[in-house]
Amino acid sequence: MLFYLMPAFFCDVSDAWRLPDRRQRVYTALAGPAVQTSLAAGAALVAWPLADGTAKTCLLFFAVSSYATAVLNLMPFIKLDGYIALMSHVDVPYLRDRSMADARRWIARLLFGGARKRELPTRWTVAYGLACLVFPLYLLSTALNTWLPTFQRVGWVGLLLASSGLSYAVWFVIRGMLRLSAEVAETGVRRGRVVAVCALLAAAATAALFVPVRETVAAAYVTDASGTTRLVLPDQGDAAQRVRPGQAVTLRTNGLVLNDDVAVTRVGQAPARSLQVPVSAYFPVDTGDTVGLASTAFPLDLGRAPAPAAGTAEVEVGQVPLWKSLHRTYLLPFWPF
Repeated sequence: MLFYLMPAFFCDVSDAWRLPDRRQRVYTALAGPAVQTSLAAGAALVAWPLADGTAKTCLLFFAVSSYATAVLNLMPFIKLDGYIALMSHVDVPYLRDRSMADARRWIARLLFGGARKRELPTRWTVAYGLACLVFPLYLLSTALNTWLPTFQRVGWVGLLLASSGLSYAVWFVIRGMLRLSAEVAETGVRRGRVVAVCALLAAAATAALFVPVRETVAAAYVTDASGTTRLVLPDQGDAAQRVRPGQAVTLRTNGLVLNDDVAVTRVGQAPARSLQVPVSAYFPVDTGDTVGLASTAFPLDLGRAPAPAAGTAEVEVGQVPLWKSLHRTYLLPFWPF
């Protein structure tokens, strides 16, 4: 099947609900993480005696990623195996949906007052429902925070992907607010209190848009045969126009998930120039030197060439209000004028 736009193997275990003992249903749900961790352990054991090289690296990457996937799979806040196991253990059908409904009604009563009807009688399901409401946003924001610099470095195509993810997060919040408003309407609260609370929330959201935030420009660095290292940005967009001499630059490795600091320097005084840069400098995929990207190159005040010779970079361009940072990142690259 396609799971979150990625191909995945799976077993249809729907008939497990016919098992009479709920412990059997729990074991069935946990079979997937058990297989993942077993394969991860096997790969790690095979890699242990090997010498450093491609085979050992691939086996260890498979082991670590399988362990991480198994941990995510055990999280009971989204509809994965951990949730199925929890629902089987407590023997409550539609546990997540009903818990989130109770959580929304709890929020509605906290903000607006009024009576509310519980879907489930137990207290812990409200806290569980709140976690189920927040956890998908946490996952999405973490993914965006991890991949946004990479998306920014590859131009408007990457920014389009980032904007799509952000739009989904916004829609998720709006959908939750619509459902919350439906819960409020069912409680029969006073209209004056609803107007007052909504006005306060709108004022708080507006004030948050003017909070100063640290603005950075995602870039990369490359080193030529002579040992000269330059800061590079794609010609697409206006990010290069915000780079000035003297600004602080942090050089990092170009990892798929992790990026270790390599050096801290500043943009040099020499003028910028055009340069053809391999795409692999911006994106953590080795395409060699065959695929290039027209870029603007800035000098760096470095005493010696960094190791590795190429990687990612982050330029400090100052502090701006939150609304301006969002506008520059998600709207300006697609503005036709």
